[in-house]
Amino acid sequence: MVIFGGLVLFILVGWGGQQGEAADCPYRVKAGFTESTRDTLAHDEYPYLYGFYTRSGLLNGKPWYTNDENDDYKIYWNSDKTQWIVTPGGSPGVAPGRNDGGWVFTYENDACPHTVRYDWKYFSNNALIDAEKSFSIYEYK
Repeated sequence: MVIFGGLVLFILVGWGGQQGEAADCPYRVKAGFTESTRDTLAHDEYPYLYGFYTRSGLLNGKPWYTNDENDDYKIYWNSDKTQWIVTPGGSPGVAPGRNDGGWVFTYENDACPHTVRYDWKYFSNNALIDAEKSFSIYEYK
């Protein structure tokens, strides 16, 4: 707080919002689908992207996650494209490049990937397809 000419000014230092939001993201998430869409759409195209992911750190101000079964697969925030992306980018167990592309992604700018719900898209034969309920990321406790 600073008093200047009878006015009281409150100065906030070091607040960008992202750290608090990132801290609220879960430690583990699950890439999954609703039962009725198990063998359709994104699950049919990329079955190996499904499963449990564990938080591995921060990248571009948001958490990134590594697949528990195969650390080639990661979930991360691409700040240039403003997308959450599921990617095989980067070396196994290592954060993907700052802005690697991926196979499944969303344009939603949520603080955490599990709050996006059913707004994911994926590539199939060079076409962009809505995953609908065949792909989502859920908080795992």
